[in-house]
Amino acid sequence: MSKDLKKQLNNVIESMRYQFGTHSFLDMFIDYWCFLHTEMYPPSETVIEQLSVPDIQKDCQLMTHLICKLAIEEGETDVLGDLLSKYSSLAHTNDFFPTPIALAKLLAGLNRAGMNEDSGAISLYEPCVGSGAVTLSFIENEYFDHLDKSSPLDHLTVCVEEISELLCKAFLIQLLLKLQHLEYVGGKPALPASVVIQQIDVISRKQRKVCFNMESPEG
Repeated sequence: MSKDLKKQLNNVIESMRYQFGTHSFLDMFIDYWCFLHTEMYPPSETVIEQLSVPDIQKDCQLMTHLICKLAIEEGETDVLGDLLSKYSSLAHTNDFFPTPIALAKLLAGLNRAGMNEDSGAISLYEPCVGSGAVTLSFIENEYFDHLDKSSPLDHLTVCVEEISELLCKAFLIQLLLKLQHLEYVGGKPALPASVVIQQIDVISRKQRKVCFNMESPEG
């Protein structure tokens, strides 16, 4: 099933090659989809107009459906990471290399092993988060490890940093999809205590435009 869905997804993006370029289309799609989720950092009027053309809008809706199906129902962690590595502007400049999911799961487990949970609460920090495979795998592990609780993630705070505006937005989308997947499979709320996504140069500590700050309504 996942293979067929991914093929359909790739076909939609490839169909945009001569109209927008695959990298421009994917960047615009992520930018606009994130705005629809948050009502923050709106795309340019030009992007909104281009993606609102009926035929293009139909393809965007199909992409949204396929990505949601892969992430929420099939449990794929890094759908956007795979697409970004093939088609985005970041792929053209070699600025992005997604973490293979098997390695992401291993790193998530190693990160957890080194944490002190004496207080019951834990904090996860990841600089250069990219599209989020490691952090999302960590969150998934935490959820299922605490499924005996009424709210399996209420002990977890997450802070991630990334210099790329596009990757900050991609991570936010994938985080929301992962939390929906966990609730879909586990049947309990998937609500971390808080999540901060900050666009920042992790070396100079210079902050950029994008910052998403979310807190659980149960907190």
